[in-house]
Amino acid sequence: MSDPLLTTPDIAVTGSMLAGEKITPCFEGKVGSSLTLYEAVERALCSNPQTIGAWLNIKAQAAQEGLAKGALLPVISGSVQASRSHAYSSVGEYEQFASDSRTAVRSEALSLSWVLFDFGAKRARAESAQQLLMAAIQNHQASLLLVFAATAKDYYLALAAKSSVDSAREIQTATKTSLDAAEARYKNGIAPISDVLQAQTQYAQSAFNLARAEGELISSQGLLAVDMGLSPEAQFVLSVDDEKLEGTAFVKSVSLLLEQAKLSHPAIAAAQANLAAAKASKYAVIAGDLPILSLTGGATRTRQPVNYGPEIGQPLSTTHDRYIGLQIEIPLFSGFSSFYKAKSAMVAEDIQEQALRAAEQQVAQNVWSSYQTFRTNTENLQNTKVILNSARLQFNAAQERYKLGVTTILELTNAQSTLSNSSQQRIRALAEWRTARLQLASHVGVLGMWAIK
Repeated sequence: MSDPLLTTPDIAVTGSMLAGEKITPCFEGKVGSSLTLYEAVERALCSNPQTIGAWLNIKAQAAQEGLAKGALLPVISGSVQASRSHAYSSVGEYEQFASDSRTAVRSEALSLSWVLFDFGAKRARAESAQQLLMAAIQNHQASLLLVFAATAKDYYLALAAKSSVDSAREIQTATKTSLDAAEARYKNGIAPISDVLQAQTQYAQSAFNLARAEGELISSQGLLAVDMGLSPEAQFVLSVDDEKLEGTAFVKSVSLLLEQAKLSHPAIAAAQANLAAAKASKYAVIAGDLPILSLTGGATRTRQPVNYGPEIGQPLSTTHDRYIGLQIEIPLFSGFSSFYKAKSAMVAEDIQEQALRAAEQQVAQNVWSSYQTFRTNTENLQNTKVILNSARLQFNAAQERYKLGVTTILELTNAQSTLSNSSQQRIRALAEWRTARLQLASHVGVLGMWAIK
């Protein structure tokens, strides 16, 4: 559909998130053999109802801006009218006084109306509509950030669940090895039956943990599939997690991040645009009570037969009428409606001022909280790596010592539990660090596809 006033911005559903990409925007169809975070986020940005709804809101608000801009142009209207009439009259028995006339009338009219001066009321309405369009664009960008961060979080949770399944299988293999060692020592009369029972308990516990981890993986993949606009039953395989950490060059001091968020976060930009729209709307309401100067004009042409008697007949008569002039409308009294409209507009401006303050406070709170979370997770990431390495060495040593008969089954089972807990702790720490990194970028307002390449 054409846009004569060029009000609709050329913005894709994914905004500028995929701008400049060499690949074809928006994956379609089934997921490939290996699902990357990039593909998951792209699918979500393309299909999420929140982003699509915000994009459609841009289209709707652009149409409203077109209406406001169109009001600045002259209004020209035309009309064509054609009619036929039949008049018959009689006077009793005197036929000589009877009359019977038929008339066909055709008229064309053209009128012009153009507001020349209204103290800027219409331009203020156009400015308000333009600011609301800017707010819609920024709200769309904010929805992209939310969907991006939420999808990435669900992806990392699914990846952590996958790692938990791999870790649970590894622990189950280790407990099976310990059980075999305990049974061998029992058959040789070296260990009591209690060692076998403890080893069996550990093996059963590992099987329980594996089943639970597999269930969590299925659940997390279903949530991720819904994020991508797929059925929860969709089947896909997540990319292998090699524990390679992403870049953190965007992380600066918290004071710099707070200043950057004020300048770049779309929620603040949207609130600023809404405030500007409210101010323009208030001016339009006030100016609406002032005089309006308009240019008016028109032209009409009427053609109809005129009866000049039986000798002349009914020749066709054509009448032309043209006019042009200036019209001044002066509002005098409207039942105090103008007073309350102005009062409502001023309150609406105050509301938007508070909405801007609330947006700034919320963004600052989110940046501060996510920054502290990221710092904590960064420290814990290194700690969990050290803990996991120590737990693995401890378990290997305990396993060898038990095979040699220089330690008890209790030390071995404790080492197995420590290794299992340390592995899960490491998996959670990786997922939390990656999620906190993207949440921080999202809250600052700089999150983009660069963060996951």
